[in-house]
Amino acid sequence: MYHLHLMRRSSTIRRCVDRGRTARAAGLLLPTVLVLGGCDPIFDIGGAFFPSWVFAVILGIFGLVIVREILVKLKIDEHLYGHGLAYLGVFVTISIIFWIWFFRT
Repeated sequence: MYHLHLMRRSSTIRRCVDRGRTARAAGLLLPTVLVLGGCDPIFDIGGAFFPSWVFAVILGIFGLVIVREILVKLKIDEHLYGHGLAYLGVFVTISIIFWIWFFRT
């Protein structure tokens, strides 16, 4: 019984330490995002301003849907291990390619 109590306590301590790391990382990342947010190309569409990464993400989503349909038709989708990570990687890759292709300066 005492051993089980120690296991619960150590997992609680581990979660608190992980939360502390996450808070520190967010604290370091937030000023960087606020400072570098103005460096992004911004487009005016109907009076609203949109950063270029929004368009890259939208194109990445469309590209992901197309790649997924191709993989399903070729029956490769059923052999993928870790669908979430595989498709996340495809999405990020397509988004970055579009962002570099369209918005490089």
